[in-house]
Amino acid sequence: MTDAIGWRPTQQEAWCGLPICRILKLLGAIVCQVPVFFQAPALAQPKALPSPLHLEQAIAFALENNPDLEAAQARIDQAAAAIREARSAFFPHLQARLHYLRSNHPMVSDALLVSQRRLDMTGDINHPGSIAEYRPEMLLSWSLFEGGRRLMESKAARLAKEATALDKTAVGNDMAASVTTAFYALAEAPKALAVAHQATATVARELELAQSRLDHGTALRSEVLSLQARLEEARQDEISAANAVALANTSLATLLAVDTQTDLVLAQEDVKPLPVPPALPELLIQAYSHRPELLAASKNQERWEKTVSAAKGALWPQLDAFALYGRDSNELGLSNHKDNYMVGMNAKMDIFTGFATSAKIQKARAQLAEAQAKARAVRLKTKKEVKEAYLNLTETLARRKAAAAQERAASAALDLVQKEYRAGVAPITRFLEAQTQAQAAQLRLLATDYDVQVTQAELHRAAGLGTP
Repeated sequence: MTDAIGWRPTQQEAWCGLPICRILKLLGAIVCQVPVFFQAPALAQPKALPSPLHLEQAIAFALENNPDLEAAQARIDQAAAAIREARSAFFPHLQARLHYLRSNHPMVSDALLVSQRRLDMTGDINHPGSIAEYRPEMLLSWSLFEGGRRLMESKAARLAKEATALDKTAVGNDMAASVTTAFYALAEAPKALAVAHQATATVARELELAQSRLDHGTALRSEVLSLQARLEEARQDEISAANAVALANTSLATLLAVDTQTDLVLAQEDVKPLPVPPALPELLIQAYSHRPELLAASKNQERWEKTVSAAKGALWPQLDAFALYGRDSNELGLSNHKDNYMVGMNAKMDIFTGFATSAKIQKARAQLAEAQAKARAVRLKTKKEVKEAYLNLTETLARRKAAAAQERAASAALDLVQKEYRAGVAPITRFLEAQTQAQAAQLRLLATDYDVQVTQAELHRAAGLGTP
């Protein structure tokens, strides 16, 4: 007869029909298969970065590839394993054991002979000689009651996992806000570079005209020198703007966990300011019920409450059941002629543990107090962040409206002064002033466009609304 794992008993093993024999063989076969089940999975190839890249794609790519999120997922996996470990206490434990002993001590040797069914009353019990003992056995143990500790520890482990998952969500929200900031920084940087390039071209064109008039005796050399100085200043601004583009590209590439030498191509997205939220109290209510940091703090507080209850469980008695089956023999082998079993229950209660139990309870209560204090701190921090983000967005929207009006006025003034300067009506200083004001107004409008997007994203994060 062949069993399910392909083991066929030999003639010498035909006597072995007991469950212990087959269990041991099965355990051996299972152990041989363990490496197959626990082979390391192949590493997944990273996905290609979309081009052109939209904001939603950038956030999704960062959440999938950034190592901070991978570390957060690893912590969740650890918490899940802790849950399985805590729940294992509810199940019986089965052990396969093998004992070996050799002794010539009369009391021990005689006891071994009795266990092996080989005691000869005609022999010299004071000098039984050296006796060998082989004992293969199976032990089944089951903890029936532990004062509720197992249940509380299991619940605490589950709450720890839930808190860890919320921590990952918080990390993801922070990551999304950082990607949004870097994305719009890179989106606005080339526009600032274009403004600087336009200013350089404008001043260079006027310098060329002034040099031509100087050659014909219709312009002053001071005008040419002033334009040359302004041109060099504009070129410096252009260099700084080009460097800002490179820095913004590096910042976003780092968040996306791609090579910082990669030239990211962003999709053109119009600035679409959201209306100012109608009321700050509504945002606070939303934040208190949806911010993952607050929810995680609440889960941790509840977790330590369960931990306190688990520590108090040590004050109760414990009840365990066991079953032992084995064989005593002077040679290694399995047989039903010399087997034996024991079943029973153990009840115990710690009367004095050197104050270890009270210390554990006190430690758990201190951890609970710490969790409660952290929960209050997170709530205060959330309220501060929501209010600051709300006020910043309100201010930024007002500044953008003013910046747009200023840019239109400065551009119109530059066009007018440029015509007056070429006609000889306006001095060179007035043209340089108008050109500088127009460039500053354009950059200010770009900066407020960037601020609007960033403050919107920050308000959504602070209020637990996700990404805008």
